[in-house]
Amino acid sequence: MRKATLFFMAIVLVPSIIYSSSLDTIKARQYLNNAIQFQKKFKPRQALPLLKKSLTIYKEQIGEHSEEVSDVYYNLGDCYLDLADYDKALEYLQKSLEIRSKLLRLLLESGWFKYNLHKNPNYVIKLFGFCILMNLSNQILTLSQSNSSCVYLPSYAG
Repeated sequence: MRKATLFFMAIVLVPSIIYSSSLDTIKARQYLNNAIQFQKKFKPRQALPLLKKSLTIYKEQIGEHSEEVSDVYYNLGDCYLDLADYDKALEYLQKSLEIRSKLLRLLLESGWFKYNLHKNPNYVIKLFGFCILMNLSNQILTLSQSNSSCVYLPSYAG
C-alpha cells in the first residue's frame, strides 16, 4: 500500500468512520440540514447560527480537514453571499475549496479512483466530475479575488 493511501486512511477515513455515527455528528448534520432549509427560503440570518453550531461540532468530533467541515464552510460562504458580505463569503468559500482540494488530491495520489472505478464506476465518475468542478471553482474564486468581486456558486451540500 502506498504511503499516501496510508496517510489518507489514518488522517481522513478512520476519524470519519469512527465519529460519523456519533450522536454529536448526527446533531451537527441536523443543524446543517436545517440551515440549508433556511437558505432555500432565502433566510441566511436564521441559517448562520445553525451552521456555526454544526461547524463547531464537526471540528471537535471529526477534525478540520473533513468533507463535513468543507460542506459547512461552503454553506457559510453561501449565506454571506446572500447577505452581501463578500469578504466573509470569499473567506469561507476558499476554506471549503482548500479542504476539498486536499481530500481529492489524497484520493488521486492514493490510487483510490483507479481501484474503485471497477467497483463503483458511477460514484467515481461523479466524484471525478466534482474534481473538475472544484478546479474550475478555484480558478473562478482566484480570478474574482483579483478583481475584487465575488461569484455566486450554488450549494452542493445537502
